[in-house]
Amino acid sequence: MKKNQRQYVRQMPKIYGDLHSPKPALQGLSELRRFIFGSIILLGVLYGALLSGWFSVKNVEVRGALFTKTEQQQAQKIKGSNILFLPKEAIAAEVLSEDSVDSVSITRSFPQKVFITIKEKEPALIWQSAGISSVIDTEGFAIHQFPINTHPDPESMVGKSLLAIPLVIDTKNLPVHSGNLVVTSHFVKFTKEVNTNVASTIPEFETLNIEIGDSTYDSTYISKKGMRVHFSTLGDAGVQVRNLARLLSQGKATLSSIVDLRIDRWAYVQ
Repeated sequence: MKKNQRQYVRQMPKIYGDLHSPKPALQGLSELRRFIFGSIILLGVLYGALLSGWFSVKNVEVRGALFTKTEQQQAQKIKGSNILFLPKEAIAAEVLSEDSVDSVSITRSFPQKVFITIKEKEPALIWQSAGISSVIDTEGFAIHQFPINTHPDPESMVGKSLLAIPLVIDTKNLPVHSGNLVVTSHFVKFTKEVNTNVASTIPEFETLNIEIGDSTYDSTYISKKGMRVHFSTLGDAGVQVRNLARLLSQGKATLSSIVDLRIDRWAYVQ
């Protein structure tokens, strides 16, 4: 190369990023708009859920309640409340406090309906004493009470259910309190077995009621025709009923007799 000869050097081009990307200020503004828009939607949803009547309970349907009363009070409390924030545990606890309730479930049907489903304890006896009729469950507890002179309408659901169970009269008129144990489950089971066996083998007996005195070990069954039969609740119900049926079939007793079956393999007839 000759002295003073001009040199040419190629220059590299400058490289820039995406010219179409938004400027930081505009990008921040877009995020702010999305935030405001989302907040408005959220506030609208909260308003619909909390303040408007969209989720206000309009209907409460109670199922399975014959003797339970608390659930009707709860139904009135629930109406108008927000179905999303229904205090199910508190409602269930109050219903379960009733002596007649075995279990309860509360379900929501959106947007405005609530179901209260109750399973009551099984009524097994009506126990009359000291002017009060007590409904006794299979375990021997009093689950519902009403004055003797205010017996439910026999055409009502409650009345029909009570007509289907034995009536026991305490001749000593000892007081009975709701929720308390009145008799043993064995007594309840014995009474049920006697009634089942009598209905199948001596349908003409037609039990009117049962009387107990100083002890539930002895019970007296009274027929609609006046026959009185003394049973031992410590014995076998089926055997005692079969002995009674044999006495009637052999003409040794009539439907107006007084029969004592409390001593095993013996029968006293008057």
